[in-house]
Amino acid sequence: MNDPRVVVDDTALIGLPWRPQPVIGRARFLVDGVEIEIRRPAQYRFADRAFGEIRRELQVVPALSVTMDPQVVVAPSGRESPLRFSVSVVSNVDGMIEGGLSLEAPDGWEVSPGEVPLSFSGRGQAATFNYSVVPARDARDGAYNVRAVAKAGGNEYREGYEVIAYPHIEPRHLYRGSASVVQVAPVDLPDDLSVGYIMGSGDQVPLVLEQMGLQVRLMTGEDLATADLDAFDLIIAGIRAYEVRDDLIAVNQRLLDYVEDGGVYIVQYNKYAFNVDQYGPFPFQINRPHDRVTREDAPVDILVPDHPVFNRPNRITDADFEGWVQERGLYFQGEWDPRYTPLMASRDPGEPPRGGGLLEARYGKGRYIYTGYAWFRQLPAGVPGAVRLFANLIGLAAENRVP
Repeated sequence: MNDPRVVVDDTALIGLPWRPQPVIGRARFLVDGVEIEIRRPAQYRFADRAFGEIRRELQVVPALSVTMDPQVVVAPSGRESPLRFSVSVVSNVDGMIEGGLSLEAPDGWEVSPGEVPLSFSGRGQAATFNYSVVPARDARDGAYNVRAVAKAGGNEYREGYEVIAYPHIEPRHLYRGSASVVQVAPVDLPDDLSVGYIMGSGDQVPLVLEQMGLQVRLMTGEDLATADLDAFDLIIAGIRAYEVRDDLIAVNQRLLDYVEDGGVYIVQYNKYAFNVDQYGPFPFQINRPHDRVTREDAPVDILVPDHPVFNRPNRITDADFEGWVQERGLYFQGEWDPRYTPLMASRDPGEPPRGGGLLEARYGKGRYIYTGYAWFRQLPAGVPGAVRLFANLIGLAAENRVP
């Protein structure tokens, strides 16, 4: 997993709004016997048709910027399916630069293609390359690095940057290494599940599900209105979907009918707009302020230990709640109809247990799940236990299959 820490070589820089500029000009004056020094960052200037003369601080950048996506990949243990990566290289050189690009992976891992040639004839030219990586079958569970390296002119380039630029601020360059973390984890999933995903305000959960080997279809408004929902073993609503998808609200009853007929519908967290109407099969309510658990290491209580979500296909233990990032969850339901069953509870220090973060209702032949746990943070970060638990939520579709 990515290390969220920032290492600062000079502790005197801690607390500054941004790093010092790499090129500084100094001028010394002697006025009435007193020496005065003025320091100013180096700047360049250019003319903009709309805004006139613009000055920008000089940036020192690598000759080749190398970025790699995705930054984290989840690889179920023992699976030999290739992992997909894309590597982008941008030239910052005026004129020709040639070299090669390759991936560094752990011993025994297969990388395809091998080294590919690079050739750029001017500043700003870019190219993107696709790679596949197959972990060694005997790779132990854990985190591994796969790194993209560009070589040119006797130098190696192992980082890239993103330009943060808005009209009201000086542009800044955000650097990161040209590497991805492959999290090999003991994750089991039922075979041949078809997942429909209703994207909300945006998250990377579908990408992680595909990495796990699932077939995921991002559902359009037309799909929601007219597609045969029975073709999906389960449907997942992304974060805040009921706030940003009017087309979802319009067909919510159709999704409840899908559940009643035997489907599984998992709804990730929504804000207070979810209180406007009864979108679940039975009433529930998000409190104001909402129930949440801000400590990522807060204790978790399993309330229904024999429930399938804690037992199949992955046996969930206390170890699966270790290593979570940023928070446990947010916008838990605060009140709910007794026909919902709370499956887990968690709590911040000094607060009562919050049980509205994972609710299940059996409705007709199917299952309706509301979950406020922060899967949208944990899964893209490759947190093994969270991935295993979410895989069990998906596995409820297999539990619900009619023989």
